[in-house]
Amino acid sequence: MNNGKMEISKAKTLVAFLIIPIELILGNVVKVIDDQLIRVIIVTLLFFTGFSLAIFLYHDVLKRDWKLFKEHIWRNLLTAIIGLVAAPVILYGTRFLTQMLFGATAGGASGDSTGTTTVRMALITAIASLDALMAPFTEEIIARHALFYQFKGRGAVTVLMFFFSAIFFGLIHWNNFNGNVVEMIPYMMMGAWFSLLYLYSKNIWVSITTHFLFDVMTPVASIFMLIITIVQH
Repeated sequence: MNNGKMEISKAKTLVAFLIIPIELILGNVVKVIDDQLIRVIIVTLLFFTGFSLAIFLYHDVLKRDWKLFKEHIWRNLLTAIIGLVAAPVILYGTRFLTQMLFGATAGGASGDSTGTTTVRMALITAIASLDALMAPFTEEIIARHALFYQFKGRGAVTVLMFFFSAIFFGLIHWNNFNGNVVEMIPYMMMGAWFSLLYLYSKNIWVSITTHFLFDVMTPVASIFMLIITIVQH
C-alpha cells in the first residue's frame, strides 16, 4: 500500500491544512487577555483541539503505521535516532548560514525576564511547554502526511508538495520569530529532513518519534523547573 499512490481526500486535506493557521490566528486573538496564566491555558487548549482533530482525521494512517512500526521496532527506532542526531546539525547549521548571509539573529520571540522565577511563572512555563508534547503529532500528521507523503508517486506534484510542506512547516513557527521569515528557514530545512525520514521509512511514526525526541526536552526542563521552584518556596 505504501509503495503505490494513496487515495487523497480533498476535504480531509483542506481541514488538516487549516488547523495550524487557525490555531495561530486564535492564539493571537487571545493575547488581548491580560492574565497570562489564563491566556496560556486557552492557547494550550487550542493546541489540544488541533492535536485531537489531526489524530481523528488520520487515525487510520496512525493505526496502520503503528502496527508496522512495532513489527520492525529496532530498525525504526534506529532510523529515528539517526534522524534525531542529524536534526540539530541541520537546524543550527542552517541558522549559522542564514546569520552569515542575512544577518538574522538566532533567538526566538523574547519573553519577559525578571531574573526571579515564581511558582506562578514556573507553572505558566510548564503549561505552555505542553504544546511541545502535542506538536510532533499535529505537525507530522499535517505537514508530513497530509501535505506531502500522501502525494508521493505523483511526479512533479510530489516534488512540489515536498517543498510546499517544508515551507509550511517553517512558516507555522511565525509567532516564535515575530514574523521574521529568514529565521524560519532553518525550520523549513528541518521540515524537509523530517519529510525525507518519512519517505525513507515509509512510516509516519519514525518522523513523529524523531520530532518528539527533539522537542521533548522543553517540557521536561519546564516541569523540572516548576518542581524546583515549588520546593524552594
